[in-house]
Amino acid sequence: MEATLITPFNSYCTHVGFGAAGQILAISENAVFKGPILLDNPAPSQREIMEDAIKSIENEKTMHRMLQRHAHPNIVHSISVLPEGIFLERLGMSLAERLTPTALPVDPGLEVRWIQQLVSAVAWLEGLGIAHGDLRPSNILLDTSQNLKLIDFDCAVKFGEELIAGGAPFCKMNDGFKSPPAGVETEVFAIGSCVYNIHFGHEPWSELNEVDGHEVAKKWCRHEYPPPGGDEIGVIIQRCWDGEFKSVRALDAVVKTLRSDGMVAQTG
Repeated sequence: MEATLITPFNSYCTHVGFGAAGQILAISENAVFKGPILLDNPAPSQREIMEDAIKSIENEKTMHRMLQRHAHPNIVHSISVLPEGIFLERLGMSLAERLTPTALPVDPGLEVRWIQQLVSAVAWLEGLGIAHGDLRPSNILLDTSQNLKLIDFDCAVKFGEELIAGGAPFCKMNDGFKSPPAGVETEVFAIGSCVYNIHFGHEPWSELNEVDGHEVAKKWCRHEYPPPGGDEIGVIIQRCWDGEFKSVRALDAVVKTLRSDGMVAQTG
């Protein structure tokens, strides 16, 4: 017999997405359910995948229990955490989908709002001692008011622990394609790449990655970055990549000074 997907609540809902570890089912217009990928009659190799999926979802459940006590407006709201999985608020498209080449241009004011909301959410996690660990536009959703919300906490770890997820351009890599432990350095670097994606509408080195992905990966290991532009947002991107911020909170203080036109507000 072939392996078949076990779907909870299969009489009442439909799949709206799959991740590396989880399956997402629509419960209503306002809620989704995320649970591990489980198979009936799995092959031995699939059993290993299932075990990893269960472990990842258990990690995400732990994070959401904490976030229920320490909520932030730009982090997805968990309605309920159960043994079977997590009920979450239902949101719209991902930031990655919004930033496709065929999408409408992003207004500068909206761009700045997204940057500020992203950094605010990650700074909040920093205050809890948690690194998201997989910051990228596909793990950021938008609500009906075009506000940004972080999702997918299955790779979240405590500061100082080894990262679970990896890979350029959203994970800092050093010689030998190795990443530092989770912390300010890794989170701020990922923010820099996300901000680049928001600012330019595509991932860093995307044009070269289509030609020679391995060479681009070596560029990241050598800390060779694409020019981020000379405006204020470009300066912030470069500082993120160069590791100049000693905390995400320090970065948050800087991006809060951005005006809706992308310039820094003058004080005094």
